[in-house]
Amino acid sequence: MELDRGEPYSPPLDDPRRLRDAALSDARVPRSHDGTPGLPQVAAFAALFDAAAPDPLKAALDALLAAAVTHDTDCPHLFAEVRRTFPATAIAPEAERNDHQ
Repeated sequence: MELDRGEPYSPPLDDPRRLRDAALSDARVPRSHDGTPGLPQVAAFAALFDAAAPDPLKAALDALLAAAVTHDTDCPHLFAEVRRTFPATAIAPEAERNDHQ
């Protein structure tokens, strides 16, 4: 994947507006109950671009936030998966644990 190699995205992924317009004009994109394009796709695009930010921590946290919005009511499952994949995120630092006792 381009992101993994540190390369710029190729079209249409290189331009957020072009990506959004291409996806939201595609009849295969799921629509909400009122027929308008659904919010999850827009949030997923945000996660894609957030993940490419130059500051790795900011990129990870912003992408996680966008992914949580994408997952909507299933975000507890998303965070559980993050904790399984990155176990250190499930453990409070020692100083923080002592502050709460």
